Amino acid sequence: MKNKLISIVFALGFLAATIKPVKAFTVNAQVWWNQLQAIATVHNVFPRAIICSGQAQGTTASGLPLFSYMNGHVIMPGQFGQINVFTNVYDPFISAMAFVNCNWL
Repeated sequence: MKNKLISIVFALGFLAATIKPVKAFTVNAQVWWNQLQAIATVHNVFPRAIICSGQAQGTTASGLPLFSYMNGHVIMPGQFGQINVFTNVYDPFISAMAFVNCNWL
């Protein structure tokens, strides 16, 4: 009985030491686009720094999806980060979207 109790306590202690709380959260990126570029902007309104990763996608008139990424971008309080996607005059954008996840720094 004592050995069983010790093994349970050890297992719970091991789990508590190895499990980390989830810190990631999704932010709302503001997306602006015209025929030649798509810009996704993330503003840090929090009183502490965040580190963000995400992608922006612009779909052209021919149906071609164009992507741009940011990975590990540190955004200080009151600042913003941007993801830019560009195309050419002959195949303009018809839509754009972005997905960004952030963590506390």
